[in-house]
Amino acid sequence: MFKISHKIYSAFLLPLILLAFESGAFAAVDVKDLKMSADKVDFDYETNMSNFSGNVFIQKNDFTLKADEASISAADKQGKASGNVMVLNGSKVFFCDKIEYDFENKKGTLLDGSTMQNIWIIKGDRVFQEEGEIIRVMNAQIFTCSSLNPHYVMTSKEIVINKNKNKISAKNMVLWIGHVPIFYFPYFSRTLDDSSVFSMEIKQDEIIGLEILTKYKFYSSNHVKARAHLDWYESKGVAVGVDQKALWDTGKEKAFLYYIQDNEFQPIRSEEEAGTLSRYRLTMDHYNKFDSTWNSQLNLNLYSDLDFYDDFFPSEFDEDIQVDNRYKLSKVTEDYAAGAMMRVKLNDFENVLERIPQVYYDVYEFAVGDSDFYFSSFNNAVFLNQNFTGDQTEHSALRFFTGNELSYPAKYFGWLNINPKIMLNGMWYSKSREEEILADASTLEEEGNAIFRAASEFSTSFSTNLYKVFESESRLWGYDRFRHILTPDITYSYRPDPTKDDEEFLQFDEIDALGDESSSLSFGIISRWQAKTNQKLDTILNTRYSILYDLKAEEDPWSSFNIDSQVRIVKNLKVDFNLNYDIKEGEVGSFRTDASWIIEEMIGLSCGYWYRMNDDALISPEISINMGNNIFLRTYGFYNEGTGVFERMEYALVKSMHCMDFALKYSSREFRDEQTIFFTISPKGYTTQGLLIGNDMMSGNY
Repeated sequence: MFKISHKIYSAFLLPLILLAFESGAFAAVDVKDLKMSADKVDFDYETNMSNFSGNVFIQKNDFTLKADEASISAADKQGKASGNVMVLNGSKVFFCDKIEYDFENKKGTLLDGSTMQNIWIIKGDRVFQEEGEIIRVMNAQIFTCSSLNPHYVMTSKEIVINKNKNKISAKNMVLWIGHVPIFYFPYFSRTLDDSSVFSMEIKQDEIIGLEILTKYKFYSSNHVKARAHLDWYESKGVAVGVDQKALWDTGKEKAFLYYIQDNEFQPIRSEEEAGTLSRYRLTMDHYNKFDSTWNSQLNLNLYSDLDFYDDFFPSEFDEDIQVDNRYKLSKVTEDYAAGAMMRVKLNDFENVLERIPQVYYDVYEFAVGDSDFYFSSFNNAVFLNQNFTGDQTEHSALRFFTGNELSYPAKYFGWLNINPKIMLNGMWYSKSREEEILADASTLEEEGNAIFRAASEFSTSFSTNLYKVFESESRLWGYDRFRHILTPDITYSYRPDPTKDDEEFLQFDEIDALGDESSSLSFGIISRWQAKTNQKLDTILNTRYSILYDLKAEEDPWSSFNIDSQVRIVKNLKVDFNLNYDIKEGEVGSFRTDASWIIEEMIGLSCGYWYRMNDDALISPEISINMGNNIFLRTYGFYNEGTGVFERMEYALVKSMHCMDFALKYSSREFRDEQTIFFTISPKGYTTQGLLIGNDMMSGNY
């Protein structure tokens, strides 16, 4: 046996590489761009074995190996390394005590190893590198920070990392916080780009009692994300659920299933009896685009009772909630839209106007031949069915409707826009409405024979644009110039009596009620302020004023006065408001304003004010403060100006850490005389900063 031992220095690096290549030790490796160093190298020509020891360093393009010892056999094209082994292969980093690598098949096994994926630390007894960018980690542990003292750990007998799909998957995974197992995943799958895996809320509610609400993302890919819900309510029992969000090239979907056997149901709005009750929700919103013109939409909303959302999902609760269950298939082009829609009643406690089905064909406005006339048409056929609860009278009928409009827009004198229109509508019902006067002078509503109504309307509008430009030498608000645009308009409308009165129809929806003969003048003006700097043009103030004058009214011809405005003068400040003043009543009919302002990305302020005649005004203040050190404070509420009481109030204190978010919240709802305190923990899938490899690994940032 012939054997050479030599301590390698930089002066001998190149001859050593050539010698190793000629001996066959690197028969499976292209020596171009190869760098290598070690304290000592042994060449065994009889076995074609090369042995390296002491600060072994081997680098080839984006592949780097560091170890205390290494050996390469040219005969079977196998390589081994041991002692503080680190392998850097592209963006993948592996750490282990020992590694065995097959150069021919490009497969490797790591013993007592660990790896990092998108700032995750994954450790295991053995790590296998397979073809197709597949990595298998045995007896694995996942950390998002130092493995000596992690905030949380996930463990599994085997974890599979698919780099081609940027995906990680495992079976029988357990989530640990400290030494406490929190949740068991029969199957776990997610992309390496996700940030949130698990969240927990601990709530104390005055009515329901203690609540522990958990969400676990058990499946995640580039197109589908799914979470499991496992919740415990002190007074109600255990609830389970699953929600899913999907997004693909031609559509999207969102679904949620939730179920609980409520041990202590207390009705508030529901007519169900108190006691034990099976309660649930099944919701789905699905949209798919088949091609450039065809698309479909499904809305499914099933829930067990009227109190369900208020009990379990108060953030989604609306006292006047009216969900929709419908399917719509439509074709939309530049010239027309056509389709079919079905709307049905699936919840017994709701009042629903069913459309089973409705088909429509709408023609968008187009020029008639070579003329300056424009025509549009809206047509539909529908079978309507009033499906109500209680003792309300229900009707059903078939209806055909067509609405057609002919206009002749033109500009005169270079500044005056005049647009006369004529509208002709036709409506046919398979049933009419009849009344029978009973002996006690009461009225009995009955269904009669088919009925047809024709109606027409004539209108002419006049408008123009006036504007003036103002230079800003002082660069007010940072702008160089301002432009004020005024667009006044006047519209005259006349509608003669239709051929049939409203009282002869069953009155299913807004199409059925037309009213008697009418004649009116509407006055409006749009005021826009635009500001320009360099090539950027912003609309900083946009306001429309409008008022209606009834020419047929014998008294009080002026109706409501309206103002709609949007203000965007100051950066990060948005103000929208709407005012309706009822001239006949001499008071404000409704008023709404919403304002929001972000100050130096540190403080967010917003406030809404809503008022409606004969109702109490509501004020909704909201404050968000970045307190520094990744701590955020948020307050939000609804204040009833009439009662002087906050109908709802919420405070939240959030602490964001590099691998976990914490939130402490308090909320109160006057509607249920209820106060709730809850704590939320949301571990992240990976840290929000670069991974610091230290302590049990090696120092450095990756």
